[in-house]
Amino acid sequence: RDFMNYQISDDEFSQLQSVRSQMGLVESLLCANGADSALFDASDLHAFLSAQTNTLLGVIKEIEQRY
Repeated sequence: RDFMNYQISDDEFSQLQSVRSQMGLVESLLCANGADSALFDASDLHAFLSAQTNTLLGVIKEIEQRY
């Protein structure tokens, strides 16, 4: 299996760290409250997760375009 090494900028690293932290928060909240659907609207959760996915995809795209 071939592995590729990519350099990422400080800004890209910061973006990835931010997404990781935010996803960890959502994971903890869902686990702590048993994913009680009364605590959030499903469409809001979808919008949040979609935004995080877009951030990740944007970083990946920037990295791939450099290489």
